[in-house]
Amino acid sequence: MAKLDEYHPCYRHTPLLPCPPHLSRRYLNSARAFFKLENLQPSGSFKDRGISTFIAAHLNKWNGQCEFVCSSSGNAGVAAATACHQFHAKCTVFVPSITPQLTRDRLTELGATIVAAEGDMWPQAHAALLEYVKGKDDSGVPIVTVHPFDDDLVWKGHSSMAREIFEDLGGRMPDAVVAVVGGGGLLIGLADGFTEIANENGVEPPTLVAVETFGAESFHNAVNGKKYPLDGITSVAKSLGATKVADRLLDIYNNGRPDIRSVVVTDKDAVLGVVKFAEEMRMLVEPACGAGLSLMFSDDKPTCLSDVLPLGLNSTVVFVVCGGSSVNFELIQKWRSENGAWPVHVSIT
Repeated sequence: MAKLDEYHPCYRHTPLLPCPPHLSRRYLNSARAFFKLENLQPSGSFKDRGISTFIAAHLNKWNGQCEFVCSSSGNAGVAAATACHQFHAKCTVFVPSITPQLTRDRLTELGATIVAAEGDMWPQAHAALLEYVKGKDDSGVPIVTVHPFDDDLVWKGHSSMAREIFEDLGGRMPDAVVAVVGGGGLLIGLADGFTEIANENGVEPPTLVAVETFGAESFHNAVNGKKYPLDGITSVAKSLGATKVADRLLDIYNNGRPDIRSVVVTDKDAVLGVVKFAEEMRMLVEPACGAGLSLMFSDDKPTCLSDVLPLGLNSTVVFVVCGGSSVNFELIQKWRSENGAWPVHVSIT
């Protein structure tokens, strides 16, 4: 029997790595830039923060006597399986047909049970999960649903990233933080974390630059009066594959604090971000992560980020390297051959 509060979130304080000077000079008008290396989390992505916070809290609530179910095409499921493996808890992950074999293999290695749902989108996998949970109501063991992005505890876990950034910058706010958007959990966590710190210190939170790809631009469409929710996901960045974002993100956007700028890039741009980050920083990330990094790696003008914000010597920008578990050399070659890598084209709100 577990003792109260025996379980703790299993994410780590990741490095805030200064951008090499030659890259800052070439792409960012010599602004001070940093990479927040969430790709170094145990599961390979930032999802460990929110998901392990959620799972630890419920294990404490049920004294370790519960099971977890999650719907995911990638990183949320791997994060849930990673946390449950750490805590010796049972984990079942419902996956849509688009889930890469690399991800399925990782889930199996972590001891998770995989349920292949009908359909190629995350909402269909989540619907299958809800039917499964409904049929397990009388099982006697609490079945806890881990939502990939729409939950208070998930947001709380992600908000820890903001405080790490603030502390690692010596108690200073960055001017901007670049992060990708799928369902919105990461952006909500960053907004909550930076707003809390801003209120504590009497300053303003940084501008959040929210990046999506065409074919997965649910947030961009929602705030621009375009088709929403999306009918489906057509982007190579499958980890951004939520047809609808959490309502709370839209509330934060409409409130105007912090300021959120929506940017949409092409699949080619996302692949460019993957390739250039591998070449310059010698690290592998998914196209979903590459979408945010593509605002930095542009060869056709000083920087795409300068279309969103003025940058100069006194500017401080943080790129959240959200990572991703579904990446290897073979996949990068495939993405590059299918999509190419240049030039960068963006749509900005």
